[in-house]
Amino acid sequence: MPIELKLPDVGEGIAEGEIVRWLVAEGAAIKEDDPLVEILTDKANIELPSPVSGILLKILARPGQVVKVGEPIALIEPAVSKTAGAGGEVLATPVVRKLAKDLGLELGAIRGSGPGGRITEEDVRRAAAPNAPAEPPGESTSEERIPFKGKRRMIARKMAAAKTRVPHALLVDEADVSGLLAERAKMR
Repeated sequence: MPIELKLPDVGEGIAEGEIVRWLVAEGAAIKEDDPLVEILTDKANIELPSPVSGILLKILARPGQVVKVGEPIALIEPAVSKTAGAGGEVLATPVVRKLAKDLGLELGAIRGSGPGGRITEEDVRRAAAPNAPAEPPGESTSEERIPFKGKRRMIARKMAAAKTRVPHALLVDEADVSGLLAERAKMR
């Protein structure tokens, strides 16, 4: 029977977290304490580890989704699974295996960059087109847009509150110190 992986209370008054990215795809075999998901809170980025070994059956919270503490984010089928068979079977998810088959690649010839040497989709795509550019050519802009979430959102709230609640004042005084400078010059 699958167990629900819920967003834990990470302490320090955190009531919710935003799913940044999943580190494991649906259907993948996972080991206990393997990192599963990256979560952004108001105070930190955390990686949530797997509580059990098994298979990640279903992802319930997608990247960009804000989840309250205690809400389920995934379903895990706990089991003792062999990640590598006796015949030297490589570590790869079913999606990656299908992609490699469609591209006519042998998984044994690809070096995995994922956790425990697992072959990822990026590894397969890189092997399929080793000389292809990493990013498609396009217009480069000097403007960088940064998502307004997590710590940045909290900082903005605090700064806005300070600006609206605290009275701002400026005091400027002028003084003629030319006589003082002349006297100092004489004493030297």
